[in-house]
Amino acid sequence: IYTRINNELTFTGDGMNYSGSAHGAHFINDDWALMAGARYEIGPNGTHEFTPEAGVQFKGVPLMFGYATEAEAITIGISIPFGRSR
Repeated sequence: IYTRINNELTFTGDGMNYSGSAHGAHFINDDWALMAGARYEIGPNGTHEFTPEAGVQFKGVPLMFGYATEAEAITIGISIPFGRSR
């Protein structure tokens, strides 16, 4: 099982933004991995967004799907690949 935690704090003219995420991946075989995790964001005006995510990685290409709970929106994205390079 591979894990990854990311945090980012930025300062802008509007205020401070924070985002954090934690994800894990379990390789089924050399080509396929199952991934899951969550992302949390806080905006400068006090807005916040929690997004649980799940996805698959095939041959080093990860595809994540999530649901932004406050915006009530589905998210789709590509993330940094898990595992060792070949």
